[in-house]
Amino acid sequence: MKENKENKDKNKEFESLYKLFSKDVLTFLYRLTQDIEIANDFLQDTFVNFIKTFSNKELPEKSKCKIYLIRTAKNIFINYYRKEKKRKLFLFKKKSSLEDENKMYQDFNLNESNEELIYRELFNHLDFKERTLIILRYNLDMNLDEISKIMNQSTSTIFRKLEKIKKKLLQIAKERKLL
Repeated sequence: MKENKENKDKNKEFESLYKLFSKDVLTFLYRLTQDIEIANDFLQDTFVNFIKTFSNKELPEKSKCKIYLIRTAKNIFINYYRKEKKRKLFLFKKKSSLEDENKMYQDFNLNESNEELIYRELFNHLDFKERTLIILRYNLDMNLDEISKIMNQSTSTIFRKLEKIKKKLLQIAKERKLL
């Protein structure tokens, strides 16, 4: 009887954390994948992993839960795309060029704001780690300390990398006459 009550309490805590952090995790994943269906799948995988990990353990404080969830989502994304890359190499599939992908995106998303199109254009010039840092800092409004925990790097390193990325994006924007 006592175990049943504890399980119900734990389930309520998981539900509460899902309501609290699912939007941030989904935003993070969507910005990485640029595909809402894949992002939703990864979101579910992230929370399933979280529940499995903490079903028999005490939950950490809420801010640490968010860091754990974002780190898990990042790892799920990395693992999926490593497998996808190997599968594509195995099938000898020809990958479309960046220009083809951008044109296809613009053709099917004409109702998207000009600002979002500029954002996507610039975003395509970043590697995975750079994208991750930008999403965490500017889309999820995480502070440098939280990002450093997720990325397993010092706060000063994160700060320097973000400054470098901003300069890179500004340079690309000027070259492409987006600003």
